[in-house]
Amino acid sequence: MPELAEKLRGIIGFDTLLDGMRAGRSLTVRGPVGSGAALLAGAVVEGLTGVALALCPGVEYAEEFAEDVNLVREGLACHFPPLETLPGDEEPPNEAIVKSRLSVLRHLVFGTPGEGGADFLEPQPGTRLVCASINALLQPTLEPDELRRGTRAIAVGSEAAPRELVEWLVESRFYSVPRVTLPGQYSLRGGILDIFSHGTKQPVRIEFFGDEVDSIRTFDPGTQLSQQR
Repeated sequence: MPELAEKLRGIIGFDTLLDGMRAGRSLTVRGPVGSGAALLAGAVVEGLTGVALALCPGVEYAEEFAEDVNLVREGLACHFPPLETLPGDEEPPNEAIVKSRLSVLRHLVFGTPGEGGADFLEPQPGTRLVCASINALLQPTLEPDELRRGTRAIAVGSEAAPRELVEWLVESRFYSVPRVTLPGQYSLRGGILDIFSHGTKQPVRIEFFGDEVDSIRTFDPGTQLSQQR
């Protein structure tokens, strides 16, 4: 509904609201509720620079808020979900939720979009608003510098010694397995290194020619067959 957002920008007081937010002032808006509040938020965000946060009282509210904001422009908002486990719980956190949270954090730090997870509103190239519940925001997560240190870019034709990469993976708490099937695993077989990174839908297979990266492909963890470059 881009035309509705345009009408919102024309209402009395909208420019005052926008100017106040650009100046970093604390403002209160009374009146809009439900989808109306989300549409107003979307119209405001489009007039600002950078990424904004919409803090919502609950998970369902945050998801619905992001969906409604995306009526202004598809992909304008994403959802940052809370973990379903607490620190010290024996059960590991849900991998899909971990991936979704990492997807949002990577978007904030590197500007990269999500991979299109079916169950979550992941960031897109033009995402400018993160919608999160209070619980999701209070749960500890990675600092930006930690995410930068824990991320490496590997390109075809670049120099990357397989053994050195394995040492870095071990330091990053990946563990060695004969066949990579789950996030957090790696397998080195001669000049082939399989890695399943957290936050990605598929593992990747890196083939080396000496210390040079010869090819990078995704592969099916079930069949172990290589797929796309």
